[in-house]
Amino acid sequence: MRAFDCRFTPRVDLPEDFVWPRGAVDLEIGCGKGLHAISYARENPERHLIAVERTREKFAGFCSRLVSHREKGIALANLSPLCGDAIPFLVHHFSEEEIFSRVFILYPNPYPKPSQANKRFHNAPAMSLIQSSLQTGGELTLATNEVWYADEARKRLCQDWKFTLHR
Repeated sequence: MRAFDCRFTPRVDLPEDFVWPRGAVDLEIGCGKGLHAISYARENPERHLIAVERTREKFAGFCSRLVSHREKGIALANLSPLCGDAIPFLVHHFSEEEIFSRVFILYPNPYPKPSQANKRFHNAPAMSLIQSSLQTGGELTLATNEVWYADEARKRLCQDWKFTLHR
C-alpha cells in the first residue's frame, strides 16, 4: 500500500516516489479535507487525481480521511494528495503543458470585497496556467454556492478565457 506524505511544504513538490500515472490525469485545486477527492478517486478508478490543498489544517483533515480509508482496506492508489499552493505547483511542474483532462475548483473562497476581485480564480493571471494545463477538450469544473460569483465567473471564463459552458 502506498504511503501518503502528509508534511507541509510551502512549495509543492511531487513526492520522490511519485510515478506519473498512465491514462487520464485530473487536478483538484483547493481540495479541503478531501471529501470530493476521495469520492472521485473511489468512483473513477481508471483516472488519477492530484488533489492540492494549501492550508495545513485542512490538509491534516484530508490525511486523516485517507488513513481512515486505508485502515478500512480501501486503497486509493489513483489519488495523490499534495499540500501547498497550486499555482506554484503548476508553474514548477506543468507550465505550458496540456496534461490534465479535468480540473476541479470546488467552492473556492469568493473574496467578496471589490478590492479582492483580483484574487478570484477567474480574474487572476493564474487562470492562464490552469487553462494551459488542460488538454484540448478538457474540462474545468468550478462550483460555488454564491450566485453573484457564478455569474461573474461564467462571464469571465467564457468571454475572456474562451471556455465553452456545458451544463
